[in-house]
Amino acid sequence: MHFEHTRHRRRGMRPLVDAPYQSSVPTAGQPAQRGGAAAEYGGFDIQPVRMRQDINLLLRADSTSRIIHGVPQRVLRDIRAAEVAHAIDPLAARTVATGQMILLVSILLCVFAAVYWRILGDLILQWWDDSNYSHGFAVPLFSGLLIWQRRRQLMALRIEGHWVGVLILGAGAGTLLVGDLTAELFLMRSSLVIVVAGLVLFHLGPHAFRLLAFPLLFLLLMIPLPATLFYAVAFPLQALAARNAAWALDVLGVPVLLEGNIIHLSHLSLGVTEACSGIRSLVSLLVVALAWGYITLSHPWGVACLAASAIPITILANAGRVVATGLIGQWFGAEYAQGVFHSFSGWIIFLFAFLGLLGAHTAIHPWLPRRDAAA
Repeated sequence: MHFEHTRHRRRGMRPLVDAPYQSSVPTAGQPAQRGGAAAEYGGFDIQPVRMRQDINLLLRADSTSRIIHGVPQRVLRDIRAAEVAHAIDPLAARTVATGQMILLVSILLCVFAAVYWRILGDLILQWWDDSNYSHGFAVPLFSGLLIWQRRRQLMALRIEGHWVGVLILGAGAGTLLVGDLTAELFLMRSSLVIVVAGLVLFHLGPHAFRLLAFPLLFLLLMIPLPATLFYAVAFPLQALAARNAAWALDVLGVPVLLEGNIIHLSHLSLGVTEACSGIRSLVSLLVVALAWGYITLSHPWGVACLAASAIPITILANAGRVVATGLIGQWFGAEYAQGVFHSFSGWIIFLFAFLGLLGAHTAIHPWLPRRDAAA
């Protein structure tokens, strides 16, 4: 080949193989431009986006010749460098993206700490002091576990932020402002979940938002209800528990007189107070039902039915606790119905309520499509 090339040069003819190399793959969907690096090498385009098969075709040539198939040696050297850069670029891009994500998360955590540290501190103290909301410690742990389980799916998603996230962020900021002006803790605490949802949609996009929708909504269960709503639910539950217990005691042959929320027996009187209303068991059982149903049931309707079943189960379990307390006080004396038994009976009744929830789960599960079929 080198001989033919020399012979044609002596005759003043163009080399037979002096045609410039043309890639079969256009760069970025357009013909190669003859400026910059391409002009430097006489029209050869050596952009790193060139396909691997075209580069390998050039590298098969004999590297000892000065001109090989119309490609100068310095072009081949730069093509080899471009191939190496092309192989390293994805790793470097991922490293840069990870660094940017860590920086973004760090900034957001600092902003959250500056805005919400007092709100979160008061929230944690209420979880610790108020037994009605002691389940609040478990709620963010469960949401975090769900997000950790989906970390690979989140990393595989393409980041496409959506402008609607700005509107949700504005709604969260407005909720925080209104809560601060009206001294309403529920609004101030709920704004945290709204702001996080807006940040997810704005930075990560709708696909990640759908993937994280349930863990974010589940966080609302860690926020104590407003006092007006709490008592609006607790008072009817008190009256219902007293009526159900009085009816059951009468059926069992125990003389009973119901006066409001007070049950008068022959040896003692039972007052169904706020602590005995069952709202504590209702909220805790509702949290368990939603978490358990989301993990084990394949359809949202199944999760909704399991959560709805927690309401009648709690009402029946709480009425059973009042009846058991009345029977023990009537048969053995009032001192046995108080103290340790009264405190321990709450855990026993919750255990029976959980067994009732297990029965409801067993009844609902066969009616739902299998998870693989639903997918």
